[in-house]
Amino acid sequence: MTSQSQQLSLSWLDRPQAWIDRLETLVPQDAKEAWRWHVSHHQLLTLAKRSEREVGLSILWFAVTQDFETLMLGAALPQDRIAIVPPARTAERPQLDREESQALHDFLRARLKISSIMGCETELRNFGFLLNDDRPIFGYNEVLERQTPWGKRLTNVASLDSKYLRSPLAVTRRANETDRPMVARWARIFAADTRAEANATTVEAFEWMRRGKLLIFETDRPVGMAALSGEYTDPDFGRSCRLSLIYVDPVYRGRGYGHDMLSAIENEVRLESANALVLYSDPENKRAHRFYASLGFTAADDWIEVSSTETSGLNVNTTG
Repeated sequence: MTSQSQQLSLSWLDRPQAWIDRLETLVPQDAKEAWRWHVSHHQLLTLAKRSEREVGLSILWFAVTQDFETLMLGAALPQDRIAIVPPARTAERPQLDREESQALHDFLRARLKISSIMGCETELRNFGFLLNDDRPIFGYNEVLERQTPWGKRLTNVASLDSKYLRSPLAVTRRANETDRPMVARWARIFAADTRAEANATTVEAFEWMRRGKLLIFETDRPVGMAALSGEYTDPDFGRSCRLSLIYVDPVYRGRGYGHDMLSAIENEVRLESANALVLYSDPENKRAHRFYASLGFTAADDWIEVSSTETSGLNVNTTG
């Protein structure tokens, strides 16, 4: 092991509050970097909550330090997957060089059994988990999934003119049991459109309906749905809501109802004191990207998952 690797240590944190508390003084000053930073932390918290809900296992939260300064924060997820995020993002922060990257990878593999690693693409490159110019990949050579995160800051409801709080949609309501057949049909079409698994998508839609988080939009008949599928608060952005299962019935597509739906959602979450919206899309769906951009959403770094060709035993120590 190099002298660089001897300076690294890993500590396990009480979940998730100790992990979140550590973030409070780490938000980057640059606005663009701050947004990317916020999105990556929002994604990790969402993944952790989903894993605990679906698998029933507690998530292990950790911090990797170098010379007593936090290098990365992360969580060990089911199926030997880990997700990593930077403690802070700055435009000036340099990439690790080849020796530093190798030391970090050796260090992580000595302490964690890793089948794949997730994070923002820029950050994975900075840590050496993805090829960048002539830098090695170190065994992480297959992209399993890629999502494009989008976000929008929301103006406080008190400062908006009343005309911006109205929607042409007659009703925005929470889905209930009478909507189950319709929601199941929409979920299957949504899964086909997004190349997702139909049964899993249907189960997810029913779960958000059970929790009172699935919104139905109506005119003379139901038009579409969207789920308020998570929230996260940080010291810079305040409270943000995550959207998923954003769907318009094919009969109503091309009539502007998608814009109406997103406007109605913004009104809904503003009234619940949210300051921002976050959503994720297929990077290949250029039509959706144009739609979100037209509504004022901004894309951040792609969130990707890459596979590892090397694994080692899990050694859960308090320090490394």
